[in-house]
Amino acid sequence: MTTTRSLDGVRVLDVTQVMAGPFCAMLLCDMGADVIKVEPPGGDSTRRMPGAIGTDSPSFNAVNRGKRAVVLDLTHAEGRDAARRLALASDVLVENYRPGVMAKFGLGYEELSQEHPRLVYASISGYGQTGPAAAKGGFDLVAQGVSGLMSITGEPGRPPVKVGVPITDLGAGLFAVTGILSALLARATTGRGQHVDTSLVDAGVALSVWEATQYFSGRGVPEPLGSAHRMNAPYEEVRCAEVAPSTVLITQRNRGRVTLRLQGYNRRPILTPPHIDMVVVQHHRRTNLLPPLRKKWTRRLAGVGLKLEPTGCCPNLTVEM
Repeated sequence: MTTTRSLDGVRVLDVTQVMAGPFCAMLLCDMGADVIKVEPPGGDSTRRMPGAIGTDSPSFNAVNRGKRAVVLDLTHAEGRDAARRLALASDVLVENYRPGVMAKFGLGYEELSQEHPRLVYASISGYGQTGPAAAKGGFDLVAQGVSGLMSITGEPGRPPVKVGVPITDLGAGLFAVTGILSALLARATTGRGQHVDTSLVDAGVALSVWEATQYFSGRGVPEPLGSAHRMNAPYEEVRCAEVAPSTVLITQRNRGRVTLRLQGYNRRPILTPPHIDMVVVQHHRRTNLLPPLRKKWTRRLAGVGLKLEPTGCCPNLTVEM
């Protein structure tokens, strides 16, 4: 059975490397677009990351599945001419060079849109296409710091911590996808494409929704809270004293009042939160410790309408369909 996807028939020229741009183009590919990735003679740098076998690596495959690829040297006229022909035959072009580099190659939005006004052109950079920092390179770690994400991540009183995933890279890629889809929708009415501009720093700032709310509502500068929720409580990790490697994660999903006293093996109270809707148990020695905890606590929690689930990590993630 053939399934029609939303971007079937749409061609995307992917002139990006590493994470944000390739992730964006891959999502378009997942939606059915025909994505042609342009790589330099040495290939995308992620091809050489740890785990690589020859010119193939898990890191490269993670953000480039489904694409076709061509090697073009954009520092030579022949490579630039070939890239230009591909761009003029595409619906979408995604690039993540520093602002101005594609224009130097004769592949900027202003140049291409004159010949191909229907082209949707997306630029992903560190700081955006304009402004005093536009010429700076884009790195997730730096963008997390500049955007303030690191200042609110980690434990109270401890140094700033980077979010575990490259959140500004991925965020910029996701925002670019949103802009591209919106531009394609508008093109159906206007007949013209647009220039979509997203950046890593913009993504970090845009994702700081509740933190900005706290500051602009006059409740002070946001600080790191560990696993605690900024706007709700209880909603955090609580360590179990009687089972050293274990923690309990408590979340409240609604305003229903449920009082629960969890007890350890020696019957002493571990915690007595006032409002609980779900309890999650996590620990490193899950093979030996989780089964008895699940059996013991599941019986107790079931009687008050609560549920117990292990937190996921890469080796044991499951998806329920």
